[in-house]
Order: sequence, then C-alpha cells, then structure tokens
Amino acid sequence: DAKVRAEDRIRLVIEAGAEGGALTEYQETLARNIFLLNARTVRHTMIALEGVDALEASAELEEARNFARLCGRRFMPVFRNRRSRVVGVVNLFDLLFEERPGLTIRNYVEPAVELRPAEPVTKALLRMRRARTSLAVVVDRGEAVGVVTLKDLVEEITGELQDL
Repeated sequence: DAKVRAEDRIRLVIEAGAEGGALTEYQETLARNIFLLNARTVRHTMIALEGVDALEASAELEEARNFARLCGRRFMPVFRNRRSRVVGVVNLFDLLFEERPGLTIRNYVEPAVELRPAEPVTKALLRMRRARTSLAVVVDRGEAVGVVTLKDLVEEITGELQDL
C-alpha cells in the first residue's frame, strides 16, 4: 500500500534526522506523537465525569457565580438532575461578568459538542476547532461519561503543557 510505504519512509527520515542531530529530542517526540495520533481515542484523553466540576442547571445564579470564582476554569458543563445528563456548557467569564436582572444559569448555557469515546483524537480536534470550542462532552449510549478539552487533545501531540 502506497500510504504505508510513505509513512515508513517518513519514519525513517525522522529517525535519521534524530540520529544525525538535525532534529532535537522534542522535535522527534512531536513527529512520533503525530504518527500515533490516529490510533489514540477520546476515551484515553478524556477526564471522567466524576473528576469534573459541573453546575446543576437549577442552581441559583449567585451560587453558581461563587462556585465559578473558586474553580478557576473558563468553561464548565451544566447538568440537569444527575451529572450524566449534561445539557450544555457555560462560559464562566460570561456568568461572572454579565450582570442583567432576571437571568438564570439556563440563559448562559450553550450546546455542547458531543464526542464518542471511540472517536479518534484527530477527528475530535477537527470537530472542536470547527465548533470554536475548547470543551466537549464525551457521551456513551446517551449518557455523559466525561469531558475533553482542546488542551487535552493538543497534549497528545506536544506532551504536557503548563497553564500560564
């Protein structure tokens, strides 16, 4: 198969470049991770729902704002009745800094991009980029099982990134 042969040739070039000093160790790692990306799935990258801060859709707005101040994140899933029933995602900056009387959390909720656990990381990256979102909900058999961030997916290529 021509594609396999081309990939093998590229791998050989990467190895030769690394051995000859043309590539740094980090550049070699990036190149290898890109080749492995098609085999990686959202399941291996996601954060299980139990470990995720989330807001109940019926929470009082001030209670949600206090929670948002403490968590230090930009986006958060919103659920109804139980954590596995995610109804969308809220931008916490909007929640914290937009002051209009009569609003509830539901006024801030945006639809979430839903990914399958078996979805390849490459496809998830494209879908999230097209949707211009940095947080997606991982759904299996109609129930939310986790979340994945754009940062999580990029780290599959780059390795761990430090928050600034």
